[in-house]
Amino acid sequence: MPHSLTEVYLHLVWATKHKHTTINGSIKSKLYAFLEDELIKLGCSVLKINGTEDHVHCLIRIGPHISISIIVKQIKGSSSRYINKNNLIEDHFEWQRGYYVNSIHKSEIGRIVNYIENQ
Repeated sequence: MPHSLTEVYLHLVWATKHKHTTINGSIKSKLYAFLEDELIKLGCSVLKINGTEDHVHCLIRIGPHISISIIVKQIKGSSSRYINKNNLIEDHFEWQRGYYVNSIHKSEIGRIVNYIENQ
């Protein structure tokens, strides 16, 4: 339907393999910029990306034509290839299997953005 409007907001979280603390320093900003670009290419609106040395949080709004599993598979796969291809860390980089996702109501966006900012 060409006149449809979707407002599906998701809080995604995934971790580095074995929770290794490899997302720090210069890799952090490069990784987050890469993830944002990839999510936009997939038709998502990015509200916030942040995390710690061993995991990433993303708050996104997804479009009606892509599934959550495809989004996560694409961004985890492409970002690990990006890190390894560009030698952003000394060792081989991998994400841990799986992810956490929670749908949130539009009224909760501010609270979740604040939570992600304070990681």
